[in-house]
Amino acid sequence: SSDELRGAINFEAKKYIPFKIEDLVTDYQVEYDKVSRRNIVLFAGIKKETLNKYLSILNQINVKVNTIEYAAFSALRFVKLAGVGQRGIVAVLNVDIQEDDEVNFIVLANGFPLFSRDITLSVAPDETLQTMALAPHELLEKLKTELRVSVDFYNRKYPGRRLEKIVFLGNEDLRIDLEGFSKELGLAAI
Repeated sequence: SSDELRGAINFEAKKYIPFKIEDLVTDYQVEYDKVSRRNIVLFAGIKKETLNKYLSILNQINVKVNTIEYAAFSALRFVKLAGVGQRGIVAVLNVDIQEDDEVNFIVLANGFPLFSRDITLSVAPDETLQTMALAPHELLEKLKTELRVSVDFYNRKYPGRRLEKIVFLGNEDLRIDLEGFSKELGLAAI
């Protein structure tokens, strides 16, 4: 039942999340995998403290919030509207290294997210955890390294569900580099 499923998901999430589940606002989606006869769960959460900080800022500038959505899911809506990524196993990489140092990498199976990873491209040079900016070619190399790590991890976790293609959402100036890199990974690029 849905009540049992919610309890099981919260129980399992407690094993993997390094802080109290009670300190989060969470949501999840479930899809039944007929082949493995298991539920696949996409679990998302944000610390209540962080959410309240964002809501406070928006309230101060008189913005009424109706809905909040994880940025990567907004990218998935775009991919769906564009008519790509709804069939087969497709990775989506949402990247803008000129404006942001965070990249979203998501793998979809027939449109359902199987795996998601946020990648931060800034680096912490020491224990202070202060980030420092990288040169554009260094950002691109770090992005390629992190993308390779993500694809390798996904392939190990889901050996029977090989990636077929990758959809890049990003700046035009990255297109040639990312298309070339996707060929190195053995993936078609969109």
